[in-house]
Amino acid sequence: MRARYLFTPITADEGGYLAEARAWGRGAVLYRDVWVDRPQGLLLLFRIWNDIGLGSPVGVRILALLACLLGAGAAGLIARRLAGPSAGWMAALAVGVLASIPQQEGFIANAELLSSAVGIAALAFLLAGFWDRDRPWYRILALAGVIEGCALSIKQSGFDAFLAGMFVLLAVSLTRRWAVRDRLLAIPTVIAGIALPMIGLMIHGAVTGWHRWWYAFAGYRLDQRSALKNAEWERYHETAALMMPKLWPAIALGVVAMIWGARRRQIGAVALLLLWSGLAILAFLLGGQFFRHYWVIFAFPLGTACGALASLVPQRVPRFVMLAGMLLVPLWSTANSLTIPRDRVGPLLSDDVRLVKSEKIGAWFEENKRPGENIYAMCASAALYGNVDTDPPYPYLWFALIPQVPGARRQLVSLMAGKDAPTYVALFQPTSLCDPSGSIEQSMTKRYERIGTIEGIAIYRRLTGR
Repeated sequence: MRARYLFTPITADEGGYLAEARAWGRGAVLYRDVWVDRPQGLLLLFRIWNDIGLGSPVGVRILALLACLLGAGAAGLIARRLAGPSAGWMAALAVGVLASIPQQEGFIANAELLSSAVGIAALAFLLAGFWDRDRPWYRILALAGVIEGCALSIKQSGFDAFLAGMFVLLAVSLTRRWAVRDRLLAIPTVIAGIALPMIGLMIHGAVTGWHRWWYAFAGYRLDQRSALKNAEWERYHETAALMMPKLWPAIALGVVAMIWGARRRQIGAVALLLLWSGLAILAFLLGGQFFRHYWVIFAFPLGTACGALASLVPQRVPRFVMLAGMLLVPLWSTANSLTIPRDRVGPLLSDDVRLVKSEKIGAWFEENKRPGENIYAMCASAALYGNVDTDPPYPYLWFALIPQVPGARRQLVSLMAGKDAPTYVALFQPTSLCDPSGSIEQSMTKRYERIGTIEGIAIYRRLTGR
């Protein structure tokens, strides 16, 4: 399902994260010189990936593949623990397929996939620390907390699986015949583990600029983007119409399986999976923008539920028929997408017509640049920066950030009029979209000359001495 997309153009999120990670590695200050509304863990992961030689379009798709394998394997371990040995491979297969649907950008290394995969690994360790145990296994509980802290450091919404497990741990500590000491220490041990990486994020944030870090970590979402603030409901309806037909079989099977599990007195497993599903909906809504890749969040609880509880059906043939019915639509959708030409993958699977344009402009720039020269995508095409080995000249790589982040538009106006103006400008959108005042257009007229067009995008070069 993923192999074909190892060789398609890098997307805006992948290119933006990779470019910011490279710039950070070269001395840029996070949340000042490069900015994204994500914790440091995401960029640290991309920075490590770049340092080991995989900072390329193919490399980031390999990262996505490994994240999918991690999430699927962890889901299999969870299902095995909840419902027995036969549930493991069924859940792993179901999660792998549901997380790889091309129409939800399942093949890209987005923050939702990466944080969910690590969060599910954390849940697998958490369950190992208390599920069907006479007393908590404190070392494993602490390790689970550390892993969950890493998930939250990749994206703030990576809490759904683990928080469901914490609720179940609370219920177990109140109802099981544990010693008083174990009841009192189990949850604090987990929280202490979570705190370790989170304290590291906070210390780094304080060193680099507490206000900037806090605004990126929480303030931007609270102020600008969530289900309660400037939510993109129109995009939600568009992506829901696209994805729900592919998920309905899994949803139906999950509901039937949970009912079956409740009848079989698998109350703990059903409760965990219901809580996980509900919290996944909350994590999905918190993003507020409802891009296609947000839907990958649901692949993990749905696949785990179907694999874990469908395995309780005693007859082998009906069990396989149920699993095959759930996977048929995603696999058919994947088969259909394989016929999409490479240059149409962006428009048809990512709703982005700029990907091939960014790729070709990046190749042209790499062939023609001189030392010290850089390029800016006006107003935005974050994918461009993933295709060039030059740091972005402007911190805000995604279009929505320019009008929404306080001071971002003013900073762009100053950049284009100042001594550090970029050498080249690729005009992806009219300057009026990022600066209605006309100041940037004036700077472009006075300081730049048009030198050509690549894939319909006008390329400008700054005049000598300007």
